Amino acid sequence: MDNFGVTPTSSRDLIPADVDREFEVSDTPEGPLARYLQDGGYHTTPGLRFGSEYSVYPGDPLRFHAHFMANQYDWDEEIPILDIIEEVGSPRPSRRPLSSPGAILPRARRRRT
Repeated sequence: MDNFGVTPTSSRDLIPADVDREFEVSDTPEGPLARYLQDGGYHTTPGLRFGSEYSVYPGDPLRFHAHFMANQYDWDEEIPILDIIEEVGSPRPSRRPLSSPGAILPRARRRRT
């Protein structure tokens, strides 16, 4: 009979705690919303798959689920009504913050988990 491996119940011991500090991101998204999220300690990935500009994670996207989706609109840009209705009518509503390039955003809180 073959030996079977045991699947760990957590990946905490598999990934060193200092791995987040080892890798530098050279091509970061631009814009006030992206900077605000990054200053707050969030990680972002393209949100196209979920119908938004960014998927926002509280840490490494390989270790966490996205906490919310984020879109950025210009002050004069119309927000598509279907984007708003989609969130209200969703069986699992997600949080979707809105921002504009000229907005003065509050200081981001540093989130570490």
